[in-house]
Amino acid sequence: MIDAGLGRKAEAVREGRRAVETLPVTKDSINGSLLMQDLAVIYAWTGEKDLAFEQLAATARIPSSVTYGDLALHPFWDSLRGDPRFEKLVASGASRTNNSVFFQRAITRRAADFLENKIARRYSTLAMRNCFRP
Repeated sequence: MIDAGLGRKAEAVREGRRAVETLPVTKDSINGSLLMQDLAVIYAWTGEKDLAFEQLAATARIPSSVTYGDLALHPFWDSLRGDPRFEKLVASGASRTNNSVFFQRAITRRAADFLENKIARRYSTLAMRNCFRP
């Protein structure tokens, strides 16, 4: 992905494909799916939109870390936004996750983590202020 970010299209695509071939999903379902997602990002960043959509669709069909929230919000996919194929992919992810208990629990857990971190930061700031008072 670094090569893609630096504009080295040929190297990025070659290395991304090699990574997916070296560690396919059949050998390692977790890391293999992450490499498939990375290859989709490489294609998107290098302007290969058709290949990016093919790779993204293949990644979305298997258990992977590609989620509705990731597609809808992550800047990795900015170059694909506005394309009807991407909007269709995002919409299909939304329909799958909106009603799932897992999605609702994940949102609740994120909100709780956010509040916990905010309270912890506030408490540590107050503690530091009180530390330096005479």
